[in-house]
Amino acid sequence: MAAPSKLDDALVANLDGIADDGLTIKEVCKAIGIEPRTFRNWEARGATGEEPYDSFLPLAARVRAGMGSATDDMAWGVLREVAEDPQARASDRLAAATAILRLRTAHRVELTGKDGAPLTLAALAQRAADDER
Repeated sequence: MAAPSKLDDALVANLDGIADDGLTIKEVCKAIGIEPRTFRNWEARGATGEEPYDSFLPLAARVRAGMGSATDDMAWGVLREVAEDPQARASDRLAAATAILRLRTAHRVELTGKDGAPLTLAALAQRAADDER
């Protein structure tokens, strides 16, 4: 017979409090006292509609959605600097702009130049072409 699940109201409340903190699954699991494997197993069981795993599933989705947001912010900053740096090679600026657009396809991305005007991929490509002449 399987061991009883650790998933209870207190653990769900604890997870609810940290689900949006931008922690990785490993960090979340350490904070609530479970193994990452257990986290994944609970997600799988929640997909079948079993309780209490069913109530765990939306929390797990929030953890996954917020995962690494601090890293994303840093990546955005670096990519933005490269995209706007007139000393960078045109191909690097274009690659940075493309990476920004792909980084979060679910979100609308709008970059602004130093003048505050929106940058578009076409504008960056034009700048790249001008720089290479």
